[in-house]
Amino acid sequence: MKKKHSIAILKKYLIFREDARKISAIIQNENKKEGNKTFYLDFSKTNFFSRSFIDEFLNMIDDLRKKKSIIKTINLKPQLEKFLKRVEKRKQNIKKETTF
Repeated sequence: MKKKHSIAILKKYLIFREDARKISAIIQNENKKEGNKTFYLDFSKTNFFSRSFIDEFLNMIDDLRKKKSIIKTINLKPQLEKFLKRVEKRKQNIKKETTF
């Protein structure tokens, strides 16, 4: 049975790519310590995402999924969820357009 682990994201403003890398490092450390494979990122305290943060965050999720980790977001404010989905869709379209 897979363990579930919730990680509270305490920053109100996630602006830099480095913010996403720090979240990734936390997940990787928790995975090494406890062998968790399912992580719930709690964004209830977060009010703002920059485009750069989301881009790096989505890259991080892809990398962690390749390592068999499952990343779920919880308690996202509606405008942040909408923005996240918009950037994710745009990244997918760019990938399709640039793939030979």
